[in-house]
Amino acid sequence: MLSAVLRNLVSNAIKYTFDKGTVSISAQAAPDQKDQIWVVVEDNGVGMDASALDSLFLVDKNTSKDGTHAEKGTGLGLILCKELIEKQGQKIWVESKLFNPDTNEASGSKFYFSLSLA
Repeated sequence: MLSAVLRNLVSNAIKYTFDKGTVSISAQAAPDQKDQIWVVVEDNGVGMDASALDSLFLVDKNTSKDGTHAEKGTGLGLILCKELIEKQGQKIWVESKLFNPDTNEASGSKFYFSLSLA
């Protein structure tokens, strides 16, 4: 399960990150849960707007968009990730921002999922 989730999240991060961009995987202690860790897959890619974030994990919404090199996707990978994580009684969530040309603020996404240590 963990392998499938990580493979999909890293694959998506690579797909939506520009050439010479960065993708990182890390783990951290969950702030309020001593028996959990959070795994984070982070990129400095294209990012997502609020409407894309709202429908990202929904089966009835197709949120798939082409990657930075026109790679195609089905939109089902993240739904599968959500199902696998929730079957373990855990959570998956995302933070993302689009590039802001007015402030030159960077874009990118951070996908988190929790894992039980017990």
